[in-house]
Amino acid sequence: MPKLLSENSHAPFWQLVPGVLALRYRRFRIHRHILSLGFTSAQLPHEGLHVHVYRNYRQQAPTLVLLHGFLDSSHTWRRLLPDLSERYNLVLIDIPGFGYSRMPAIRMLWNIPSMAASLARFIFSTLELNPVRLLTHSLGGLLAVHIFRYAQQQLPEANIEAMHLIAPGLLRMPPAERDKIRRQLFPRSIAEVRELIQQIYTRERADLSDWILRGLLYEWSHTGYLYLAENTVENESNIFLQPADLKPYQKFTTLYWNRADGITPYDMGRRIKRACPKIQLITLEAGGHAPQQEAPMVLLNKLHEHLL
Repeated sequence: MPKLLSENSHAPFWQLVPGVLALRYRRFRIHRHILSLGFTSAQLPHEGLHVHVYRNYRQQAPTLVLLHGFLDSSHTWRRLLPDLSERYNLVLIDIPGFGYSRMPAIRMLWNIPSMAASLARFIFSTLELNPVRLLTHSLGGLLAVHIFRYAQQQLPEANIEAMHLIAPGLLRMPPAERDKIRRQLFPRSIAEVRELIQQIYTRERADLSDWILRGLLYEWSHTGYLYLAENTVENESNIFLQPADLKPYQKFTTLYWNRADGITPYDMGRRIKRACPKIQLITLEAGGHAPQQEAPMVLLNKLHEHLL
């Protein structure tokens, strides 16, 4: 896949190899760990793509579909899995273009409404899951709302019982704030990768070596990610919401937000809560943008209060 112009564009290939190999080995270790918990791993054909899924097949338990965030994969949930797998029929989906779900750098494919519609058909038609609950992080939350909308309009038999959204980027931001977030999420140098990691995590990974950061910069420089950003900005009025737009979903939507979130501001959750009083806003005081990794037990305790 073509790459964005970045610091890596001028780096000798041998400088990239150690970081890329280390990251791949780390993913292999995490993959093996998830399999050791009793999950299966499969690449399933769907609409010309192959979508990667982990499943634990607890068929008599409620089905919980997990969707990760931007620049991430289903591995983000690994610290929650030992506990959740005892209670739920879990389906972890790598969003097309991320993790083990490959997607070509064709611009028209990289847009939120199309990705959400495809995921809705994947969940309810390809996997034949129904009913489901959604547990999401960041970008996954925005996709979840669009999945819900699409299912209501096009899949009348589909039943989404609840949405549990961790730090979802749902609302349209002022241009200056939007551009700041966009710069953060599209690092062009090792220094910017380090800054992004420090914004996401408050407790860990701030001391990664430059050769690891160079590997991350290489992996995060895919043209598809740029297409997704450009398509989102061009169509943001149809992608992002106003707080009141969530009123139709407020009875079955729960938000989980760290007060110290450095990517999607906690104030976004408060604005949604003011406009939609029946939405539950669970305030966390542990970590930053990714509590499922930084404070899994804190998050699990809150999830168990509200998932049932």
